[in-house]
Amino acid sequence: DRGTNALLVSPPTAIPFRYGPASAARHLSEGDAAGIVGVLLPLESLSLDVDTSACLARARALAPDLEVAP
Repeated sequence: DRGTNALLVSPPTAIPFRYGPASAARHLSEGDAAGIVGVLLPLESLSLDVDTSACLARARALAPDLEVAP
């Protein structure tokens, strides 16, 4: 959904954090407005997040040994 799975901001208050679909574009826009150059890193280790039951099902299919806290 073009969301943000990880965010490194320095200083931590440089831009407001955005959540939900397309948050990556909103973070980049906030950075532009603040004069900060943003960089997207397509890291496989951060390519999936779990924020819906469908995402959890996909994660469980990819990692059957995944333990989920109750």
